[in-house]
Amino acid sequence: IFPYLKIRRLKGGNGAKRHEDRMNEFKFPHLYAPITLGNTVFRNRIFGSPTGPSNLSSHQLPTPETCAYYERKAIGGAASVCVGDCSVDSVHGRTGSSRIALDKQDTYGPIGKLASAISVHGAVASVELQHGGSHSFGMSRMLMFNF
Repeated sequence: IFPYLKIRRLKGGNGAKRHEDRMNEFKFPHLYAPITLGNTVFRNRIFGSPTGPSNLSSHQLPTPETCAYYERKAIGGAASVCVGDCSVDSVHGRTGSSRIALDKQDTYGPIGKLASAISVHGAVASVELQHGGSHSFGMSRMLMFNF
């Protein structure tokens, strides 16, 4: 499963130790063990950190390149792949232009393809829900026109 791990030979034997037998040799013996959080089972305890959506289309939608980028993280063995912060209110709560807008219906198809590209390899797809509050572009426009 993990070809980069060194397999030591058993003393007096000619076979390699099984993965389960080697678990006690790791500094973090449970790192590759599955874990259940709530109703979700993660295949190990390696969580891909959010890097922010990249290679978005001009309409801030995931492209095939975006899907390929996050799919590689899932193929690499991460139990969870987080896309990063996605805007829940693209009109009033956006803090940047490179955010996937979850409140638009045309986002559903591309974000579904992105989630499928991640989950087909056994990883759990996730996003960070983001609203800028008083620091959002919508709030600064409202404050600007209220004076």
